[in-house]
Amino acid sequence: MSHLQPSRRGRAVQKRRKATSLVGALSGHLGMGAGLGTILALSLLVGNVSNIFTMIRNSPDVAQLLLVFVGGFAATFGIGATLTGLIFIEMDRR
Repeated sequence: MSHLQPSRRGRAVQKRRKATSLVGALSGHLGMGAGLGTILALSLLVGNVSNIFTMIRNSPDVAQLLLVFVGGFAATFGIGATLTGLIFIEMDRR
């Protein structure tokens, strides 16, 4: 897409925006959401909110439960951010 920008002499000059693919734009939203979900899950574990870390520490397989807990948060936030990004991108195109 191109937009008209005024030049120094008063004439309109076309300025081209860098076109990004939909997959490229959505992968950024996915990464951002997954990162935020991971940070939230780790902060809940460090803060031991509602004794989550204590419950995980007393489980038979700590590593697997930690992976499921953090991975679940990352996947949920990543999918949510991707869908939100898709809505905003489609609204911006119209």
